[in-house]
Amino acid sequence: MSWLLILAPALAAGLPAAPAGYAHKTEAATCALFLGPRQSDGVEPVWVRCYWAERSYERLDALLSDWEGHKNVFSAVADCTPIGEQNGDLVVHQRNVASGIGDRELDMVMSKTAVTDGARWGWTMADVQSEPRDSGSVQAIRNDGAWTVTRADAGGVWVVYELAYDPGGSVPGFVIRAFQGSGVLKLVGELWERSG
Repeated sequence: MSWLLILAPALAAGLPAAPAGYAHKTEAATCALFLGPRQSDGVEPVWVRCYWAERSYERLDALLSDWEGHKNVFSAVADCTPIGEQNGDLVVHQRNVASGIGDRELDMVMSKTAVTDGARWGWTMADVQSEPRDSGSVQAIRNDGAWTVTRADAGGVWVVYELAYDPGGSVPGFVIRAFQGSGVLKLVGELWERSG
């Protein structure tokens, strides 16, 4: 069965609202993808909302709370190695891979916080960045984002994915645009697949 499910009209009242100023870009059954306004650093943030009737909060909690295990969930994460702490939160060194561009490396602070009926797993760049470990990698400039998973009243879960990412280096515009659409939906689909 496809990870894209048909959204029941009765659930519409419980939809998490997109942030102000975000424009609807595409929709895939229960997942809607929005692009935010271009920020001062040139980044266009992405925000995705999904309703997964056949997934449990507990299973998603287990997958998302295992920061090092993200490399086993998302094909774009080739490595995710804990390297320390920053203000009590875990710092991991991550290597991202994508077709058409060189690998990106960065150190990120990972945190989990409780929200009503669920949790938010967030990340941002660490204050201090280590040098890329692979001579062919590029240091990413920005990676701020989160997964928010909440239990839905009708059963299943609401899943919200948000990302503001600057890969650094030279990346063709068509690669960035592809990632902001099909690339993000592929990533969200990988979480759906592995949470079954």
